[in-house]
Amino acid sequence: MKAIILAAGLGTRLYPLTKEKPKCLMEVKGKPLLQWWFELFEKYKVDEVLVNTHYLSGQVESFIKQYKGNVKISTTFEEKLLGSAGTIRENINYVENEEDFYIVNADNITNINLEKMLAYHKEKHSDFTLGIFHTNKPGECGIVEVGKGNRVTDFIEKPDCPKSNLANAGIYIVNKAALPCFRKEQNVDIGKDVLPQLINNMYAYFVKEYLLDIGTPDNYEKANREFMDK
Repeated sequence: MKAIILAAGLGTRLYPLTKEKPKCLMEVKGKPLLQWWFELFEKYKVDEVLVNTHYLSGQVESFIKQYKGNVKISTTFEEKLLGSAGTIRENINYVENEEDFYIVNADNITNINLEKMLAYHKEKHSDFTLGIFHTNKPGECGIVEVGKGNRVTDFIEKPDCPKSNLANAGIYIVNKAALPCFRKEQNVDIGKDVLPQLINNMYAYFVKEYLLDIGTPDNYEKANREFMDK
């Protein structure tokens, strides 16, 4: 099985911590975020991982070259940021022969049980499974509404008037049936452009394990205080 890690962001919310280091290499409990993801994928038998790069890409390439794990890691450099959906579109040949694959945001720290999420995805025969969590700041997140059996009935990116507190966790399992949604040139962002097209054809999976977006200084400090790899 394969995974794509979205890691090319500028990390502006973490500035000045990201002035000389890309966000995906920020350390939590002594390990860069990318290493946490590589080890998590290896634990759950993901064989190959693709990482997109842009900001301070040389540092990311150097880290990957010296990484000693058993996952096969490739990179794709974006001279100009393509957006999350654009990255998938431009690298669709990497995953088009996979029945299912993962997409994750590099700036999340989590110890999610991917085996359970994958089993849920297959049980639901889902085109797209979206990790979700309860948030106390729904106006700052992609917000999900779910119906019977956790089928996603609506998705709005950072709504002015949120109708729920169920937020996009930035962890996805994609079935090949959903790939046409990524092929469209006008689709740049997964949250804004792709997920609304999959309403009623995707399911929400509640992430019960630790999950935190480290994209702000407060959350970065919080992760270093709280996170435990279980």
